[in-house]
Amino acid sequence: INAEYMGSIVSMVSDSLPGVSVLRLFRAFRVFRLFKRVESLRMIIEGVIASLPGVSNAFVVLGLLMGIWSVMGVEFFGEAMPQEFGSFSQGMLTMFQVMTMDSWASSIVRPLVYDHGIGPWAAVFFISYVFVAAIIMSNVVVAILLERFISATQKPKDTTSEDMALVDVAGPLRHTELETCSSKRSDHLQDKLDGIEQSLRTIKEHLAHLSQQPHFPHFTPSMTQG
Repeated sequence: INAEYMGSIVSMVSDSLPGVSVLRLFRAFRVFRLFKRVESLRMIIEGVIASLPGVSNAFVVLGLLMGIWSVMGVEFFGEAMPQEFGSFSQGMLTMFQVMTMDSWASSIVRPLVYDHGIGPWAAVFFISYVFVAAIIMSNVVVAILLERFISATQKPKDTTSEDMALVDVAGPLRHTELETCSSKRSDHLQDKLDGIEQSLRTIKEHLAHLSQQPHFPHFTPSMTQG
């Protein structure tokens, strides 16, 4: 019995037990049954799962870039904006906000440049991060996800095309095999006919030789009438 049915049974027995409401939440996962029954949904899930290894590597690179800019942000802007760059974890959260382009210019960059008196190099710092992380690496993640998803969803079609190709190749091979068998049978029959013809020729030669012997009776028309 899975967790879904177990939660239903426990909720029917008693509602006062601790954790029953959590077990009831497993009923929401019934919708995942559609992924097994609907072919298109199953192909989508299989494509996403197949793309996870490549996407995870891109996320690791993206996390490293985020960590590098977070360390520099804590070092450069920790005193000016302690809520955003007071520690490494706060810097990581701020860099994630900048990567998602969630009001990064109005709430982070402009206050640093205009309110705290930091020079324009702060804008260069954030613009370079947006270009590397939000534009390049985000598109790399999307490209890897799309490429793996397309290859995973087209795999059954490729298998079908390979099967059809095998059938197309097997057709001429079968035809060639039939022609070879027919040719072998024709040669075998021709050999038998040649053997019979040779036997008849030999018998004819023996009869001609015997007809030349003196004791061999000759059939004449008078003998036939008698």
